[in-house]
Amino acid sequence: MKHTPKYFYNSLFTAFMLFCSCSLKQNMYRNSNGSSTYSIIKSTSNADPVVTGKIYEYGTTVALKTTGAIRVDGKVMSKTDAEGKFSLTLQPETYHFEAIGIPYQTFETQKIKVNRSDSIKLNIYVKLYKNPLQ
Repeated sequence: MKHTPKYFYNSLFTAFMLFCSCSLKQNMYRNSNGSSTYSIIKSTSNADPVVTGKIYEYGTTVALKTTGAIRVDGKVMSKTDAEGKFSLTLQPETYHFEAIGIPYQTFETQKIKVNRSDSIKLNIYVKLYKNPLQ
């Protein structure tokens, strides 16, 4: 008789509990400078919203080749690491996020409302300038 490993049941229980206490909303936005996707995971906790993500070259899964930054409503709030990743904690509000990095076009997301206890996964895909010397 075949036995199911104990960790299988633990994993199944954990997934069920996460499903019951969280909800997920996914969105996509595109303009002439690039695109973005974001998911909002709503939790029952009372923590400040956390935004994590990565900046990629448009049309690829390749991270920025230079250090980039995330501006929130015009203010630089986070720089990317060598893998294009960023993380920041915000107060509940509605924000525009901008990805910036040379020689890439600046990309601004649509307004994203973040609520207390939200975890937001934001991926931004930026286009290279066609002629960065102009």
